[in-house]
Amino acid sequence: MAAGVHPSTVSRALDPFHCDMVKSETRERVQRVAAEVGYSPDGVAVSLRRGRTNTIGVIISDLANPFVATVVAGIEKGLRGHDLMVLMAETSDDSERLLKVVDNFIGRRVDAIISLAARKGDEDLMSRASKRVPVILAVRNLSGGIFSAVINDDALGGQIAARHLFELGHRRVGQLQGPSFISCFVDRGLAFDRFTISNGGTLVTTPSGPQAASVEGGYLAAISILGSGEELPTAIFAHNDMMALGALRAIEEAGLRCPEDISIIGYNNSEISSHCRPSLTTVHLPAFEVGVAAATVAVTQISTIKTEATLHAMVPRLVARSSTSPPQVPTPR
Repeated sequence: MAAGVHPSTVSRALDPFHCDMVKSETRERVQRVAAEVGYSPDGVAVSLRRGRTNTIGVIISDLANPFVATVVAGIEKGLRGHDLMVLMAETSDDSERLLKVVDNFIGRRVDAIISLAARKGDEDLMSRASKRVPVILAVRNLSGGIFSAVINDDALGGQIAARHLFELGHRRVGQLQGPSFISCFVDRGLAFDRFTISNGGTLVTTPSGPQAASVEGGYLAAISILGSGEELPTAIFAHNDMMALGALRAIEEAGLRCPEDISIIGYNNSEISSHCRPSLTTVHLPAFEVGVAAATVAVTQISTIKTEATLHAMVPRLVARSSTSPPQVPTPR
């Protein structure tokens, strides 16, 4: 070795975690020679020696959803300063794809997995994965309470949406339902139903049933309600902002106006919600904060031999904008 020291000394001198074990003059000499010859340590070999790869596997369902991007930005923020990098994969809400992604991440020896893409029925898969690496659920939860999760209080969010419409005077309301295999949509929908029924309202069901939680899914669900031949609702709750955008398009194509003929309320408070016309009333889900919190849980579990599952439920709030207003002919209270 050009530095004139044993290879193990070189290894320690070039390792930021162990360089203080080497005398300062020796360390400086080794680092100077390494720079001169263009040498850098083999990151994979170093990681394997430590039993860590300094990577977090992040599983998402839909890259096109701006809400997801905000959560991932929060994860990145939460990992800064911890020498951890993100590997990301998309499942398109396909369980077979999720299986391949999880197997790939474990094969790459990630230090933890943060999943934004869990679906009902994925409990066994994620449980097996959690025996190999810490698994943290974000946004979507699974049954059993065996996973640490950072979620929104979606039941409260659904109630907030229903109460807002009720206070405006709406009594005949509909929902654009997201997929029933995703916990947050189920929780929002059930809470919205309970509040509406308990306060004497009427629910208009979507003839086509749950749809993809996308602009196109919202459009198709709204078309289903508008074309059902039944009396139209005066307001509609969309399970996310993307579906609400699709509903706005369907309402316009039907020759109706929002909010004059039908009010629309979404969920998530995605960035686009304040820029569409009319601007979208929505329930704010603190996406960035969810990401930061999920990253914090991951860092804690990586450094702890055994941890108990924890549940962090973020508190939603109403963001009232132009897409909701009292019905044109108010219903008597």
